[in-house]
Amino acid sequence: MSVRDAFSAGRTDPETVSRYDLMLAVLPVPVVLGAVGGLLTSVPTALGAGAGGLPSALVVGYGLFVDAPETAESPVDETET
Repeated sequence: MSVRDAFSAGRTDPETVSRYDLMLAVLPVPVVLGAVGGLLTSVPTALGAGAGGLPSALVVGYGLFVDAPETAESPVDETET
């Protein structure tokens, strides 16, 4: 018989915020700041948003390649054959 835990059921503790949650929350900030900077200055808005996308890309690269999430080892159920 298979036992479902919180990880396999897709549920996590709502009070726990991981560093990856924070990375996802930070991603749009540089793009928005670049777009607003483009609106408030003579820089084209698309250029400002594009330049703001570079720090967001660095955050994604850091999260994927430098500090990559580790996969949880799934227990092997030997009764399923």
